[in-house]
Amino acid sequence: MATHLALLRGINVGGRNKVPMAELRGVVTSLGHTGVTTYIQSGNVLFTTDERDTGKLASDLEAAITGSFGLKSSVVVLAREDLAGILDRNPAHARRLRHQRTGPGGLAGRRPGGCRGHRQKLVHVHQAADPV
Repeated sequence: MATHLALLRGINVGGRNKVPMAELRGVVTSLGHTGVTTYIQSGNVLFTTDERDTGKLASDLEAAITGSFGLKSSVVVLAREDLAGILDRNPAHARRLRHQRTGPGGLAGRRPGGCRGHRQKLVHVHQAADPV
């Protein structure tokens, strides 16, 4: 199974297009995906699935969101490898990771939770290996 990140556009912004994250997780789970987690109220969803076609995953999610919440949201789905490539090519990300590991406090000096905890979850997704 492969890990994917779904980025939903225009939900929970400025009090419009409200989508409760618990319900969104339920919609994604109802499509047969597992390990479904959301990132704060952003509409970003991590999940695992056997499906590798990110275009099909995005269109299925768009249809399910429209059917469940009555709103149209564009969805971009990235495989974990695609996200890793984007992060690897981003020089600011590489500098930030170096600073976190070696700079004042480092990762060990940071408290878990909050925004930093969520950022570490995304870095973990970036660094983890797919099970075979």
